[in-house]
Amino acid sequence: MTILYNTPKIEEKLGAYFQNLDFSKNIDFHTLTLKNHKKIEGPFVWYGLSVIEDKEFHLEVFEKAGVKAFLSNAFDLQFQDKKQKRKGIIEALVGKGLLHKMDSGGFQLMKANISGKKLPARFNQDLVFKIQESYNPDIMVQLDVPLSPNLTKLEKFQCNKQSFENYIRLFDLIKDSSASATIMPVIHGHSPKMLEHGIKQLAERFSRIPLLGIGSLVPMVKSIKGTNKIGGKWTFIDNLLYLRHRLPNTFIHAFGIGGTMQYLAFYCGIDSIDSNGWIQKSGYGVIQLPGISDRFMRKKAHNRPYLQNHRKYKRNGRMFIKNEIDELLKCKCPICSDSTLSNDMTVRYQQLQKKFEEDGTLGRKHRAIHNIYVQNAELEQIKKSQTSGKLYKFLKERLISSNYFNLLEYANYLKRSKLDKAYYLKFGKKDIRFHSLRDFI
Repeated sequence: MTILYNTPKIEEKLGAYFQNLDFSKNIDFHTLTLKNHKKIEGPFVWYGLSVIEDKEFHLEVFEKAGVKAFLSNAFDLQFQDKKQKRKGIIEALVGKGLLHKMDSGGFQLMKANISGKKLPARFNQDLVFKIQESYNPDIMVQLDVPLSPNLTKLEKFQCNKQSFENYIRLFDLIKDSSASATIMPVIHGHSPKMLEHGIKQLAERFSRIPLLGIGSLVPMVKSIKGTNKIGGKWTFIDNLLYLRHRLPNTFIHAFGIGGTMQYLAFYCGIDSIDSNGWIQKSGYGVIQLPGISDRFMRKKAHNRPYLQNHRKYKRNGRMFIKNEIDELLKCKCPICSDSTLSNDMTVRYQQLQKKFEEDGTLGRKHRAIHNIYVQNAELEQIKKSQTSGKLYKFLKERLISSNYFNLLEYANYLKRSKLDKAYYLKFGKKDIRFHSLRDFI
C-alpha cells in the first residue's frame, strides 16, 4: 500500500503544541545527578521486585545480570508485604550498592478502588512519605493518580490536580525531614495539551525541572477498553516527542513501558523506564533475544512461538528469515556462556534447552538472568548507537520484522520533518511505501 502524506493536515493535527518547539538538534540521553550525589545515565532501567522470589534469588539474578537499580512501591510494602519479604530484599540490594527508586503505588491504589477493596488504613501522601522515609530511597515518587482512558475531561483534570497537590505536599514533607532522596514529579496526559498543563503547573512553582516522570502510558500501548479514544500507540509517539523537545534538558522517565515499546520510547528521547517483565517472563517459561519477542525452547501443545532457525516473517510487504537458535548460541549471558557447555553447537543447544526448562526456582533463575542480561546488553547498544548517530539504523535492524516497525518510521518521520522543513515538504510529497502504515491524517 502506498500512502501519500498530506503535510498541511499533519501540521494541523499536531497543532500549536509542536510548531514552536526546537527540533534543530539531536537530543542525547541525559545524566542526572541526584540529591545524594549519585548519578544516573540514560538509557536506564529500574527493575521491579518479584512478590514470589526470595532474597537470595534477587541477589543472584541481579548480580549475574548486571542490574544497577531496582524499584519498589509504598502500597505493596504497606498492604501486601505482610511477612516483610520485600523489606529484606530491599535492604540486601541497597547493601550491595544498587540504586533504589520507591514509587507510591498509585496504580495499585487505583485498582483497589475500582475493585471496591477496603484498605485497613487511609492511603494518602503523608502515609506514602512515612513509608518512603523509613527506607530512604535514592528517588521518591509522589502519590500520583493514573488516568483511565474512559474518564471525562473534568475527571482527568481533577486527577491531575490531585497528583500535583500530592507532589507539593511531598516537596514540603521532604524539605522538613532528614531524607536525602530526590523527588521525581509525575505528570499524566493522553495528549500534548494535557502534558503541557502538567508542565506549566510545575514551572509556575519551580525554576527548573531536572527530573520528570510521565504516567498513564499503558492504555496507549495495550489494547484495553478506551485505547482508541486516546489514539493508541500513534499518540504515544506524539506525546513522547512533544515532551522530549518541550523539556530538552530534563531527565525523563516513562512508567509502565517495557518489551518492544522500550525501543520506541528511547528513540523518542525517554531516558529511563521501569521493567517488571523479567518477573513474568521467567515465570511463564519464555526467553527473549535481541529483536525477538517471547520464545519457548521447544514446540509445546499450546503452539505458541518457540525458537527455531529459518523462521519466516512477512512484514511491510517483505519477507524476512531469522535464525533464532543461532542467535541464542551467540548469547554472552552467564547462562549461555557457561564454560561447562559443549563446543558442539547441536549439543550446546540441547544443554541450553535443559537449563532453561529446569523445573522450579532453578529454571526461573536461569531465564531471569538471561532475559535481564539481554535487556541490559540492548541498552548498551542503544547508547552506543545514539552516540555514533546511528540509533535509527540500529532500531531499524531490530524492528524491521516487527509489527512495531511502522511506529518507528512514524517517529522518524516526525523527528526528521521538524529538523529540516525543506526535507519535510519534499518528504510529504513523495509516495512512501510504508506497507500497513495507517493513514494517521
